[in-house]
Amino acid sequence: MKLIILDHYSQASEWAAKYIRNRIIQFNPGPDKYFTLGLPTGSTPLGCYKKLIEYYKNGDLSFKYVKTFNMDEYVGTLGGELRLVSLPLRKSYTWSSVTSCHHHPPPLLPCNFVMASL
Repeated sequence: MKLIILDHYSQASEWAAKYIRNRIIQFNPGPDKYFTLGLPTGSTPLGCYKKLIEYYKNGDLSFKYVKTFNMDEYVGTLGGELRLVSLPLRKSYTWSSVTSCHHHPPPLLPCNFVMASL
């Protein structure tokens, strides 16, 4: 894990977007080798997402062979809960969840995985 401290939101957004872009490019994904990206929800990562869109529109980045897992659901909760994203992190969602990940259906486990967290 890296901890990068920058002075402004725009700097953090650009740093994160460049990091994600570079990891995707270095991985060189293709039809038999997808890159997997974990994406957080909420307003915090929007600046990063805007930069990624800019890279895509400029032809600097392709998402053709990129899979995403959107981090807006938590183990042990019902999918229809209205306040799902704002649930507090509890012990039942942490270490006990790690063991349950071994029972998670593919394609989550066999992935090259980058989790964007801003």
